[in-house]
Amino acid sequence: MGPREPFSVVEDGAAYRTLLVDDQADLRRILRMGISRETRLHVVGEAADGVEALAIARAQKPDLIVLDVGMPRMDGLDALPLLKQACPDARIVVLSAYAEGIVGEAALALGANAYFEKGARMRDVVPRLLEIARQPPAAPRPEQDALVERARLFLP
Repeated sequence: MGPREPFSVVEDGAAYRTLLVDDQADLRRILRMGISRETRLHVVGEAADGVEALAIARAQKPDLIVLDVGMPRMDGLDALPLLKQACPDARIVVLSAYAEGIVGEAALALGANAYFEKGARMRDVVPRLLEIARQPPAAPRPEQDALVERARLFLP
């Protein structure tokens, strides 16, 4: 298997390879069920924390990563830059129980394409995921360190 093509060559009819990362198995199941109704998104892996996500991302090279923030072993803010490094063409959507505020700003500064709060209706989330999958990957911003440091004050 050769190197993956850049994001822009996903052909019409091809599915965006999607990785789901959340420590709650029920939420991953709900996301997988919602995504399964969208033919342009295909789940290629699931992880319960950032450590598992990184291993799966390196092996599967997803186009789209849906990432929780609050997880054991390695949280989403720690995992996000490592996932960007492992899969630079992936779009990352942070889906978290934390209100967008400073945690959302930190995720976006680290290079996430979008930040969604958990509790959104699946019928609203899945079309947004497809829309984001079609966008170019986001780049980290210079102020990321200060924002992440502030965001950590809100995390357990």
